[in-house]
Amino acid sequence: MKETHAGMGVTAGEFDALVADLVASLDHLDVPKEDQGELLGLLAPMRGEIVEIESPETGKPLPETYQPAPPLT
Repeated sequence: MKETHAGMGVTAGEFDALVADLVASLDHLDVPKEDQGELLGLLAPMRGEIVEIESPETGKPLPETYQPAPPLT
């Protein structure tokens, strides 16, 4: 996760927004709360490897130096 998100400048606010959107989608799809908890329990420990900026800011563009990770094969 750290290598994939390095240099993206992901903020805490953006990560939190992702989690909120994910929960809303899972609720909309009637995914049981127990299963949601399991998924969120896997995602939560990755926060420190994804978030680079402890700020509530969201919606800023990616840095010009950003290069997407190569596709998984």
